[in-house]
Amino acid sequence: MRIGPNEVHIADQHFYKNLYYRKNGDKRPELAYRFGNPESTIAAASHCIHYQRRKSLLECFSGKRVNRFTPMIQSCMDQLCENLQKNFEGKDAIVQVDKMWTAYTADAIYAFGFGKSPKFVKRADFEVEPGIAVRNLVENVNFFTQFPQIGRWVQSLPYWLVAFLPSAVQASSFKMVWIALSELNLSTSSFDPL
Repeated sequence: MRIGPNEVHIADQHFYKNLYYRKNGDKRPELAYRFGNPESTIAAASHCIHYQRRKSLLECFSGKRVNRFTPMIQSCMDQLCENLQKNFEGKDAIVQVDKMWTAYTADAIYAFGFGKSPKFVKRADFEVEPGIAVRNLVENVNFFTQFPQIGRWVQSLPYWLVAFLPSAVQASSFKMVWIALSELNLSTSSFDPL
């Protein structure tokens, strides 16, 4: 399916090698602002830069480190199950599964990355503030791929002003994710490790 003059979405994963094959491994530079952060690993257009950024993260995601983290992941799942039993079992309540898994994933990532968790899985509504900003970003990524200047403009604004923009425009910037993260204040002692 053609999305734009320079973008095609395909369903067959084996066709990617034919469609996006690059001899030197570089991506098109205009995709750098696709997720609102051109300095990220995924946005690097140059294969060499992408490789350098990815290489610095390899130790964090080694099999040994992830295996050490298994008890925290299990603890997070146990808390999720307790919440489901307490707030939903035997009640006429609807579980929003997407929010539930977002809460679980966010708790695991926060615990893995920061050593602490805001315990989103214990919330009755499973609401994850940074998840809302990420959801807005993902829902609008195709639009911002076609109009990257909007992302650049939003990136240049101060945080307090970005918060007043419509959510679809906020989505062009990871600033909203950082605003939501700063509101969680993970550095305080009020957040216990899982």
